[in-house]
Amino acid sequence: MNAPTVQRGDFHNFDPDPQPSGELRRRLYTLRRELSVLQRDRVRACGFCKTGREVELVLDAHGKAQYRGTQHCSCVWECPVCQMLIKSRRRQEVETVVQEWGAECCVMLTLTIRHGAGDNLRMLRKDLQRAYAAFARGNPWLRFMHRQGVEESIRSMELTYSKRNGWHPHLHIVWFLRDELKPCDIFETDSGPRWWLPADELGHRGEIEWLRARWRTMVERFVGAKHVPNDHGLAFSPICYVDEHGELHSGEKYIQKLGLELADPGTKSGHRGSRTPLEIAWDYVTHRVPRDAALWRMYSRSMRGSKQITWSKGFKRRMGVHDTSDTEIVAELEEAQPTDRRLGVFTSELWESLRMRFVNGMPGPYYVLQCVTEGGPSVAAAAVAKVGRSTDVREKIRRTLAEPLLEWLPEWTGPPDDRHGPVRHRVCPGCGSTTEDGRSGCVDHRLCEPFSSQWSRYERGALWLESSLGERRCPDCKRWEDVAPSNHCRNNDHRTIHQQEKTG
Repeated sequence: MNAPTVQRGDFHNFDPDPQPSGELRRRLYTLRRELSVLQRDRVRACGFCKTGREVELVLDAHGKAQYRGTQHCSCVWECPVCQMLIKSRRRQEVETVVQEWGAECCVMLTLTIRHGAGDNLRMLRKDLQRAYAAFARGNPWLRFMHRQGVEESIRSMELTYSKRNGWHPHLHIVWFLRDELKPCDIFETDSGPRWWLPADELGHRGEIEWLRARWRTMVERFVGAKHVPNDHGLAFSPICYVDEHGELHSGEKYIQKLGLELADPGTKSGHRGSRTPLEIAWDYVTHRVPRDAALWRMYSRSMRGSKQITWSKGFKRRMGVHDTSDTEIVAELEEAQPTDRRLGVFTSELWESLRMRFVNGMPGPYYVLQCVTEGGPSVAAAAVAKVGRSTDVREKIRRTLAEPLLEWLPEWTGPPDDRHGPVRHRVCPGCGSTTEDGRSGCVDHRLCEPFSSQWSRYERGALWLESSLGERRCPDCKRWEDVAPSNHCRNNDHRTIHQQEKTG
């Protein structure tokens, strides 16, 4: 069986609804909001800051409520919401190409290295990429690929973390072969029947051993001798299986390994105590452990600028897949569709008030989206009204929160006053109490415990705990360094980390 040749334009259209739904959507939006204290400015503004004067609330053709007119960061590593949107499109691309090519003509190669708890993630990731670049080039490599009939490939990096062994990056490469594989045996595993793929299925066993030796050599040269893997550092697995009736099925495990699975961060999917980055983020949001905050910061800085998925040169053009950037994928959400139903408009002050409030632990904008998605457009005004009545304010603000919401809540004004008109209820951002005067919701706002102090404590704990993870930050110039000497800033006038710990 020869590999198909697909002309440009044969690639069918994608599902225009990339939005996650239900509990997954709620968790992702909660993650994005709760992680804002740990993110850089661009990611912190995603979904909350406006791009114009107004923000529109619309209902799309799939019955999901969305906002038009907000910023999007398009960060595939750092932002949970944008990550899922981009993953949804990339997954559709990969699944469609595998289906067009034929799952029986595909095989997955997994490459990994030895790792330990003290390894620096940024250096480990860069060295691993350099090792693979050297591994997959040169005439010996080209001759091997020609003998095995490998025509195209898709590569992705998967990342997990365990308390015992630290960060574990490994590469997954899907090879698209000229001829289909032949199953020689079927055996049962925990996840169902899978093919047993010996080395002889891809050629002579000696060539597989040559491939393992080549990978060890490149790891030793570019990563270091202590990271040289054993025989499990290079493994093959097919992406389809045969059931008990002899029928061929394409499995979902290769999607998970490519990092394109739309998994709920609240469910544990790690193996033997390992956690994915989103699971680390959810553990921090749930339990507020400073170590998880430090791990998320390290992950965000280390993976920034790295590509999530890489196609072999010319493969997308051959299969008729449009080369779309992450920014273009997310920007499609902001494009107005003819089927959109406009439900309302938030002015600047109204949007600022809405996004600063929480209902049942959920940010105000997300609460409105969930209510409209589940209850329909008729509950939009009631949802905004409930947010306006909420006293759960978790950020320090300088002006009244409740007043702009009165245009959505005409029944929430006080009794009319002959001199000043309707009484405007105001809310203290510290204690949440309401009053009818024009200044504050309590006797003295300065005596209230500011809710923002808890975020400051979490952030400070995350900064100082990173010193135990191999990275430190200067208390004066706020500069990060990978190495953590006692005086870790080159400016000798700045305080040392030990002095700061004593005074702090």
